[in-house]
Amino acid sequence: MNVTEHPFGITGKNEAVTLYRLEGGGLVLSCLNYGGAVVELLAPDREGVMQNVVLGYDDLAGYEKNPNWFGVLCGPTAGRISGASFSLDGNTFSLTPNDGTACLHGGTCDLSRRLWQGESFRESRRVGLRLRTVSPDGEGGYPGRVRLCVTYTLDDEGAFVIDYAGETDSPTLLDPTFHGYFNLSGDRAASGLDQELRIDAEMFLPLDARHLPEPPLSVEKTPFDFRRSVSIRKNLERPHPQVVRGRGYDHAFVLRTSGEGFPFVPQVRLCDPVSGRVLEMTTSEPCVVFYSGGWIAEGERLRGGVVSAPHAGIALEAQWYPNAVNSPFLPLRVLRPGTVFRSRTVYRFSVVRSFSPEE
Repeated sequence: MNVTEHPFGITGKNEAVTLYRLEGGGLVLSCLNYGGAVVELLAPDREGVMQNVVLGYDDLAGYEKNPNWFGVLCGPTAGRISGASFSLDGNTFSLTPNDGTACLHGGTCDLSRRLWQGESFRESRRVGLRLRTVSPDGEGGYPGRVRLCVTYTLDDEGAFVIDYAGETDSPTLLDPTFHGYFNLSGDRAASGLDQELRIDAEMFLPLDARHLPEPPLSVEKTPFDFRRSVSIRKNLERPHPQVVRGRGYDHAFVLRTSGEGFPFVPQVRLCDPVSGRVLEMTTSEPCVVFYSGGWIAEGERLRGGVVSAPHAGIALEAQWYPNAVNSPFLPLRVLRPGTVFRSRTVYRFSVVRSFSPEE
């Protein structure tokens, strides 16, 4: 277990950014106190070769722009809020539209493009980084002064753990997520679509023309059925209007089981058949947004010589139901004074010796 710190550049606001390199459980995680960005995550393949399995940038300028939210924390509310406004306890709050008429991933109250206070730690069985920030009342239109702490941990069992804790002095919305893009191949030329995916979900939220969620539908007999491990590319080859609308997948899947408690029960399983790398995810959140990266632009230079292209990696965003505040068919979560918001997502890495979808 080890942690080191290195300078990573100066922001346009003249803020010094630090890169934290965490080593533990056979993984190496490099992350920033700017946006909580995960720059690199090294994991072994079946031969023990360590390679990067996430998309990111080599320099700070990339993260200051970052139109795809590569590897960062998103919020205060992940996803889109329709009309860039919402009502809470009889009051209406106006946000900043940044995706048509919607507010996406927090708008100007953006967790992904701010400097967080970082504090690394090392213990006998884990190593990690605590990131803290405060959003003043009214920032980006959101009510309440919110204090948020996000902790990244590598444990000795090969897991990358993200813990969230938040408090407010006025009723507000707080539903953040981690927007990492995974490509387990380690091959910079490989597509994320060639990975095998399983999601323990019987329902998904279709999208309307503005990419806002509609009432849940069954995954049965659709390309959204990932209840058994299947090639993402193979499912995409099945015609469906929702696949066309999302340029692949950009949909919330309603998880069938809760990821709270122990033992570890994976709700999502991603496997690369060539490298043998396996990623299993569990979360306390009710949904995972599976985004296959169909809107990633061509030709941007990424870390390690990777050139961006649609589906270069896939995002698995554990979160609350998107746009719940404006969707009567979805449950709403409100953070109120005197309570603590808590959420946990675990990404556990392993390898299979020979490819089998459920080995």
